[in-house]
Amino acid sequence: ETPTSAPKSLHETAVTAPSAPPAHAAAVPVASPRRAAPPAHAAVAAATRGAWAVQLGSFKDRGNALKLARHWKAKGYAAYLSTTGSGPRALHRVRIGPYADRGAALHAIAALASHGARANLVPPGR
Repeated sequence: ETPTSAPKSLHETAVTAPSAPPAHAAAVPVASPRRAAPPAHAAVAAATRGAWAVQLGSFKDRGNALKLARHWKAKGYAAYLSTTGSGPRALHRVRIGPYADRGAALHAIAALASHGARANLVPPGR
């Protein structure tokens, strides 16, 4: 399915994999909390707010989105889900990042293209 623009409310979900991201997936550092850790989706939302990302797709079916995110996680990319809307209007976006700047995100798009993937640039706050 193709990427879509999203309404303002979003809920982000981390997708876990055993490997660390390669150099092309350099992420914005996130300060560790001193209190009890928030849920994983809250950590991803905080880390990606104000940073660049790359979107690989948008799905109505969460299972399809998770499958694609896990595929790229297994290849070493920092893939995650960004869910917008709720109920039958929910969309599950597969994204990679966050990246500190536009150049790093564009570099990731080029790396993904070398693997045959089509990706779109996601500016901060989107």
